Amino acid sequence: MKSFAALGSLMLLLIAPLPIAIAQSSIASPKEDVALESEKAAILEVIERQAAAFWAKDFQRWADTWVHAPYIKRLGWSETGGVSSIEGWEAIGARMKKNMADDPKPNLTPAELVRERLEFRIHRDVAWVTFEQHGISTGEPRFDMPGLSYETRIFEKHDGKWKVVYLSYLLAGNPDNKPAR
Repeated sequence: MKSFAALGSLMLLLIAPLPIAIAQSSIASPKEDVALESEKAAILEVIERQAAAFWAKDFQRWADTWVHAPYIKRLGWSETGGVSSIEGWEAIGARMKKNMADDPKPNLTPAELVRERLEFRIHRDVAWVTFEQHGISTGEPRFDMPGLSYETRIFEKHDGKWKVVYLSYLLAGNPDNKPAR
């Protein structure tokens, strides 16, 4: 009976899909290290481009950072806005387009953002990143994210480009609304 159980365990190991976790690999070749750093840089560029487009109120550029599908999600919490949960590109895109049209004047907040404690996990064509972001008070109710926020992004690679499928933030803030450095 033990041999059947061992055989079953072996069979399960042989047929179970094994994730490729290049971001978590403890032994990587220099070529793999370069590839990993290249993927991290590409993902970080999407995060930065999305933030710049958000505060510039450039809907087309902001929309280009997202997968346009019904399964995507944006989830957040702030003291002034409470919980915000929006599902699907149609709803996320429509809401952001309206917010940007209602208040089209760009501001320079991205120049003042500080991101720290970035953690990347990259698995083939899916990646997730967590980080802390420090922002300044902008005075804009729909676009203000002062102080500390805890951020998460999940990405999928489409046509060789990383795109956001999940964005979340928890705005913890801070008493003086100055970026912590």
